[in-house]
Amino acid sequence: MLAANKNYGQKIYHGVQFGLHNFGNSWRMQTPEYGGTVTPWEGKWSDRMLMFGNCWVKGTPWTDPKLIPPTTRWFYFDNPQLPHLLYRGEWNPKGYKNWCRIVEGNTATQTATPIRPGQTGSARINRQLAEVTDGNITHWKQIVGERRDCTLRGDVVMLCPPSEGVFKHYYQTTKALWINRWRRLLEDRGFRVIIRNKPRREDREQHSNRLYQKLHKQGVAFTVSIHSVSAIESILAGVPAVVEGRHPADNLGTPMMQFLKTGEINKPTVQEQNIWIERLLMDTFHKSECYNGSWYDGVKK
Repeated sequence: MLAANKNYGQKIYHGVQFGLHNFGNSWRMQTPEYGGTVTPWEGKWSDRMLMFGNCWVKGTPWTDPKLIPPTTRWFYFDNPQLPHLLYRGEWNPKGYKNWCRIVEGNTATQTATPIRPGQTGSARINRQLAEVTDGNITHWKQIVGERRDCTLRGDVVMLCPPSEGVFKHYYQTTKALWINRWRRLLEDRGFRVIIRNKPRREDREQHSNRLYQKLHKQGVAFTVSIHSVSAIESILAGVPAVVEGRHPADNLGTPMMQFLKTGEINKPTVQEQNIWIERLLMDTFHKSECYNGSWYDGVKK
């Protein structure tokens, strides 16, 4: 029985550190001390590997995913692409990191991301939400705030930069340069620019500091982000998202070059949003599923 007040993200349940690991012969995301076969990478590629989060945060050497050979199946393990699951609410009263994403071959789900036999999406997540709330919440739509079709509203654009480390490691630039480039591009096109720096973890858990709330209150035309799930939160709030880099918005987002060349912005409807969220939830898991191995194909190992 899942519990809303239990912190399933603690290292005491799995022992896996940030960085690149060999999976071994089990799909349980645990080190041998905890019943799994995950071991730190020591420079030799294996046939299946696990990349856990942005490891530079903890001082662990970082490996660019582009360097992983095509003969290796690798999986990226980090926070969920539906960020609302980590917000404080009846389903997560203390804002624990009890849900996550596990994406094969990329840091974010794409149309081409493989779907494994036995992999399921919203029905499974909805059951988990119902279980942790004693049936009070039975669908992911109940935790994401007001829904709207995407459309342009006003002339304000919100830049949503990720952390400085993402710019440095993935894109060989800086946050300041990225902001200044977009500010110039947007102001030259007649838009006003505001910036939402990524809040600290403890701050963005709070009910009053969520991105979708800011978007509703401030009348934003669209957001711009790179390498960020903020694009999903923006789109679910009815605010189009211009995206670049690795991101989970897929065709719902507007590619940077499309916007710069044509000025056209994708405006997905609620129905189109729901279809893509179903795919994202197939790569979304309660961490209890990670520890028993059922995340891989629905079968406990």
